[in-house]
Amino acid sequence: MLLKPQIGFTYDCRQCEKPITAVANLFPMHAQRYICRCSCGQSALVACIEAGRLLVEFPCPLCGQRHAESIALEKALSGTPTALHCTVTDIAACYVGTPESLAYMDSAQSDEEIAAFIGRLVGIRPPHRQPAHPEKTPHTPTAADALCAAQELAARDGLSCHCGSLRFSAAYDDGALCISCASCGASKTFSVKSAADLEKILSCGMLIL
Repeated sequence: MLLKPQIGFTYDCRQCEKPITAVANLFPMHAQRYICRCSCGQSALVACIEAGRLLVEFPCPLCGQRHAESIALEKALSGTPTALHCTVTDIAACYVGTPESLAYMDSAQSDEEIAAFIGRLVGIRPPHRQPAHPEKTPHTPTAADALCAAQELAARDGLSCHCGSLRFSAAYDDGALCISCASCGASKTFSVKSAADLEKILSCGMLIL
């Protein structure tokens, strides 16, 4: 029987509140990024392997921002799930480990833990993620960059649809960002293969589907 080394990920989608669990083969991750998208199109986890370390960028269901962590591959495959924490709340927001170790756990935090944190932060709002500046935009945009650009457009009312809906979804696949109307299904696809492509999307006044 042929066995393939695998790594598992689990997190909760902030938009649709669905728990997402994914399993990826390790060997391809040395050459290309692994992308796990929620079926609602509103969140995506991105991972790759560099110099013996697992790099994970994940959407946080607690503060709404994206966080990135680097952990030793040996630790990720140790058999004990590794918790990746929200940098705002310091609560575990994503878990990484072997598929077997994640099979019997839920990434959702207990109501008591989250309630205790909210009690400590009464009146304090998590910092808003600022739009990327041209000089800080990576030469080759990632899936996270593309999806965050779509989120930024929606946050500043830069999206519109002929049907009048204000509900949108976004998905990224191999250098292309697809923004769709969640009501009528109208969509547009944009190339996001360079920093210039990403900046063009971020700087548009109004994008009409």
